[in-house]
Amino acid sequence: MNIPVVMTSMSRHDHLSSASLSLAKELSLGRKVFYINNPYTYKDNVVSWKGARIFSFSVDYPNLFVVETEKVLPINFLPDNFLYDVVSGINNKIFNKSFKDIVKHHNIRKKEYILFNSFNPFYGIKIPGILEPLLTIYQSRDDIASAPYVKKHGVRLELEWIKKSE
Repeated sequence: MNIPVVMTSMSRHDHLSSASLSLAKELSLGRKVFYINNPYTYKDNVVSWKGARIFSFSVDYPNLFVVETEKVLPINFLPDNFLYDVVSGINNKIFNKSFKDIVKHHNIRKKEYILFNSFNPFYGIKIPGILEPLLTIYQSRDDIASAPYVKKHGVRLELEWIKKSE
């Protein structure tokens, strides 16, 4: 069975090397893999674009598609409370739009793909029902509590992902 995989990670595809990108490359040898880059925020100094972009990775991996989302709001500085959850919900709506674009452009239906989250608890936790995956996998590669930037919100959010995953 060549079930497509939608994958997300905190590692972007443009890094020299990452475990999640290497895994995405391997998975793409037998199926389509849509690697959703960790979104840039408005705080990041990047060229703006409108809408999600989907592009093929390379000739060596023709089934690997890298997806750039629209920019999201910077929120890591917020306290871990209701305000963070509200703004995080806005960011997740922006992120989930990328899922909708993948589904639309590649004719993937509900329960016809695997959602693979490789250590990015900040996005994708509330995928709309129309985009429900066949299988949800969360891969925790490191102790999130020991990573200074992500531990503030990541510990709680990672537990949510673990509960959601098979």
